[in-house]
Amino acid sequence: MINRIMLLLVMLSGNLLYAQETDCKVLAPRISGIYRGECKNSLAHGKGIAQGIDMYEGEFKKGLPEGMGVYNWADGSYYEGYWRQGLRDGSGIMTFSPDSIVRGFWKADKYAGKEKIKQYEVTQSRYVARSSFSRTGNTPLQVKVKLTLGGVPNNTIQDFSMTYSSGEEFRLGTAYGIQNVTYPLTVRMQYRTWNVMRTVMTDVTFEFRINEPGSWDVNIQN
Repeated sequence: MINRIMLLLVMLSGNLLYAQETDCKVLAPRISGIYRGECKNSLAHGKGIAQGIDMYEGEFKKGLPEGMGVYNWADGSYYEGYWRQGLRDGSGIMTFSPDSIVRGFWKADKYAGKEKIKQYEVTQSRYVARSSFSRTGNTPLQVKVKLTLGGVPNNTIQDFSMTYSSGEEFRLGTAYGIQNVTYPLTVRMQYRTWNVMRTVMTDVTFEFRINEPGSWDVNIQN
């Protein structure tokens, strides 16, 4: 009886491994040959090992390397670090040979330097009470700016001007926008508005730079 149970367990284990190798897909072409690991909705998801022309061992999400992992190329070079949607993204170490090693940060599979690049930064702010930035998704590549006064849309704006390093300007209700953007994007806004007590008109200047591609909402409160 015990022998039959052991045989059944071995068979089940073999069937599970076979299912992982054939039914659980890896969407990165160079490592899509054989996969062993965790699976969700027929895609590699969780920890696993994928091997094709190259080999990757680490975390997956929806069929692609995401999280921490080690990628070995066929030429012998390898990268150990963080991934996002199948691309090197975050801190990591790239080893080309024992005497050629690069440490630092990657963004969308490109080396960004030894220090992490900020998603955005305010480079000039005059007569602005506070500001906030929110990345709402990967697409469309656009920036929407809302101007508020005392928590409501600011309808006292005068002499508004906006310059930007790329894209096309559009309006969406009371929001100012820039679409078809190439990042990094630099935006400079100038306008006149009442202060929150509506006692003095102020000349506002607000300049910012967004480095990470995506769809962004920017809120400026006077």
